[in-house]
Amino acid sequence: MSDRLSSLARITRFRGVLLLALIAALALVVSACSPDGADDSTTTAGEGATTTAGDSGDDGDATTTTAEMVDDDEPETLIIGMGFAIRNLWANSSTTQQEINISEQITEKLIEFGPDGQFEPRLAASWEQIDDTTLELKLQEGVTFTNGEPFNAESAAFSIDVMLNSFAYGTFTSAVAGAEVVDEYTLHIKTATPTGLHMPALAVGSFQYPMAYFAEVGEEEFGMAPIGTGPYMLEEWIVGEEVRLTVNPDYWWGTPDIENVTFRAIPEEASRLAALETGEIGLLLDLPLDSASRIEDNPDLQVIGRPGNRLYGLTLSTLSDTPLVEPEVRQAIKYAIDIQEIIDGPLQGRAVALQDQRMTSAYFGFDPTREAIEYNPDLARQMLADAGYPDGFEVTFKYPSGRYTKDAEVGQVIAAQLAEVGIDVTQEVLEPGTFLDQLNALELNDLFFSGTLPPPDAHFVYFQNECEWRYAYYCREDVDQLIVDGTQTVDTDERQAIYDQIRAIFDEDPPQVNLYVTEDLYGATTALSGFTPWGSQFTDVRNFTLDG
Repeated sequence: MSDRLSSLARITRFRGVLLLALIAALALVVSACSPDGADDSTTTAGEGATTTAGDSGDDGDATTTTAEMVDDDEPETLIIGMGFAIRNLWANSSTTQQEINISEQITEKLIEFGPDGQFEPRLAASWEQIDDTTLELKLQEGVTFTNGEPFNAESAAFSIDVMLNSFAYGTFTSAVAGAEVVDEYTLHIKTATPTGLHMPALAVGSFQYPMAYFAEVGEEEFGMAPIGTGPYMLEEWIVGEEVRLTVNPDYWWGTPDIENVTFRAIPEEASRLAALETGEIGLLLDLPLDSASRIEDNPDLQVIGRPGNRLYGLTLSTLSDTPLVEPEVRQAIKYAIDIQEIIDGPLQGRAVALQDQRMTSAYFGFDPTREAIEYNPDLARQMLADAGYPDGFEVTFKYPSGRYTKDAEVGQVIAAQLAEVGIDVTQEVLEPGTFLDQLNALELNDLFFSGTLPPPDAHFVYFQNECEWRYAYYCREDVDQLIVDGTQTVDTDERQAIYDQIRAIFDEDPPQVNLYVTEDLYGATTALSGFTPWGSQFTDVRNFTLDG
């Protein structure tokens, strides 16, 4: 096991056809053993393991400063700080944006959601709907993967099949039935019925893989040593600490200005902020709200922000044997949460309450007539008493620390508010990796605080409550059928009416308490330019520059 992975690790930096031969040779040497299993959506490497490229004896400098990042005599390096360590570099293994931020520097999609949610071409140069169930894609020509394999319609069809068989993306991409090769650079995307969801499906999950290499090593080993067409290649992955990328000098879109990019995991919020202020990192994702003014006052730093698309809520699990299985209890909890106190307190006013629906006006399917839930603890207590719990009850409440903006502080406020109406919660504060593992395993019972960042369509919001959804802590067959109905029409009025029906069901039988959206904030050295925040929170490094 360890010999096989270490052999793969040493080949993660590919340059041209000669190294393709090295891959084949190493595969023969190490084929005697197979990797251990992981959970059903990710491969998790052991803490302290190292995936390296180049000279294995040099671990590099772990404390590069801002001055070093712009040294004219050294290759430019940008170190990006983030809140948790990634688990996998196979792009279709995870819908977690912090992991996609890294994997998508290596592995590109056919179509992308742009900064404001619009469709943008990537490896698909153009597209046209040629009949009710066929989308024709014209692919970029002359593109190669960094191991020398060609990108073409055959590799694209193979990658669509990988997407459709991915556990993590299956529900996101179910509108796509398959792909057919027309010629070297023309691909037909097929759907089973007329639908408006095939384009969002491609923008979410159409990551492209080198066919021969992926078929040879499989998804688990690919997740340790990925190959793509993207602007960067994997140089080294120090598991639990950081991922080091080096520029793809033959990138088809144009070689990025910054030669080396490192994504560094810094779990503690105070440590991330200190790393930015001392120059250890040049860009901080998820800048703490209460530090924004402090960073703005620093002449060497800048704050970059935009309205966020991440939807925050309190999920009320119906999977565990607690009073939460009763709809009346879940209705009561909606009135027990003072959303404005959360916004004015830990979020310092940089958030907006959701209008009692799990989406904003940026989403298709939004109902503008609804209003935010009105805090009413007396009503909550009365509803609990009417449901048979006049003295409340006990539950376990889980939330992460370091994954979302002020997540631990928000969790503490929610716990206190629940206690005010007689619900005694045992709080479990989880580090982000553990939180995601338990989310995957449906172990975040009895209730948990989280944020979700779906594509801007009600379908991608509501399918998270399908019985078979991998994160579903709720199940109703009538909701499942309505979700299916919404995928089988292109009539926008019909789709809107379907989502209105789902909301009416959730009013009586709520799966979660819809809370708020926040402003996305980033902190950066003033030497960094070209950074445009995306609504999806993807970090597109291609246009970044570091000034001297």
